[in-house]
Amino acid sequence: MNLSCTSTTIKYLIFIFNFFFLITGIIILAVGATVKTVYTEYSYFLDDKYFSLPNMLIATGAIIFFISFFGCCGAFKESWVMLSIFSVLLVVVFIFEFSAGIAGYVLRDKTISYLENTLQENLKSYNSSTHDIWDLIQSKFECCGATSYEDWSTVLSGYQLPVSCCPEKSGTTGVFYCNSYTTSATTTSTTQSITEGSSTTSVSTSSTTEAVSSTTAASTTSTAEASSSTTTASPASTTEASSSTASVSTSSTSESTIPSSTAEPNPLPSGPGRRRRDVLAEDPTPTTPPPESTSTPYQTGCATAFGSFIKKHAVQIGGCALGLAIIQILGIIFSCYMVRQLKNSYYST
Repeated sequence: MNLSCTSTTIKYLIFIFNFFFLITGIIILAVGATVKTVYTEYSYFLDDKYFSLPNMLIATGAIIFFISFFGCCGAFKESWVMLSIFSVLLVVVFIFEFSAGIAGYVLRDKTISYLENTLQENLKSYNSSTHDIWDLIQSKFECCGATSYEDWSTVLSGYQLPVSCCPEKSGTTGVFYCNSYTTSATTTSTTQSITEGSSTTSVSTSSTTEAVSSTTAASTTSTAEASSSTTTASPASTTEASSSTASVSTSSTSESTIPSSTAEPNPLPSGPGRRRRDVLAEDPTPTTPPPESTSTPYQTGCATAFGSFIKKHAVQIGGCALGLAIIQILGIIFSCYMVRQLKNSYYST
């Protein structure tokens, strides 16, 4: 069958295209198998839709090997029937790849919210069935809890955290503690309490000083007035006035100083304005703090750290599928043109 120069060029271009098409099949197959292997390690926390995309890529890669055979044989034998089948299969592969690409990007956007719900639900089963996968994720991705390490407070008692929540320090010997208790928080609260207590003490001291000073001044004034009023009296009356003045001064001084030292203390104030010092007075029993954590727990939640890892592979699926789908368009155009030329040549003879 005689072909024009353009058709002959298209014929050899189809051979070249099938060679690259075969390579793209290998790439798609490898990407799908790799992502599926990675996801299988964390299959407990991943839904079936995270495995459907890699499976689709694996199936598409296998189909491409079969399609390449039709393309090469059809171009070599100049059979428009085989090239027509090749064109139809290229369209099917294009639809598969384009769908996988869109699904990969949609899956990426929903990964974080999906993992937050899934990880929160599986926190309660840590002590029974999920401790291995939780420890793997937290140690590998340096995260703790679903959104933060505080999520474990609803599952574990007190300040306790899984050991995988804390980074290992080289050279650590003996017991390794991992919890949310740190001395910095305790020091801060203690400092605030001491500051508030010292301010209360200063207020009490200043008020006591003012009371004693006013009492002393009053005593001195009354003594001076009594002494001046009795200066012109007789010695006997002077002695009596002095004695009475001294007794008055003594009694007034004792009456003024007794309330500040022996009077009943004021009842503890109640309500939102109560001082920290008064609260400590009501509850003097201290609580024993747990051992301090050997290292500071990870601050990032696993929904973010682990989710970024899953999103990255979802983007790889989407980018690979969409990129190769664009290449398929060239093969579809070449094969359709070749089929048209072969049909025209076949029916013209």
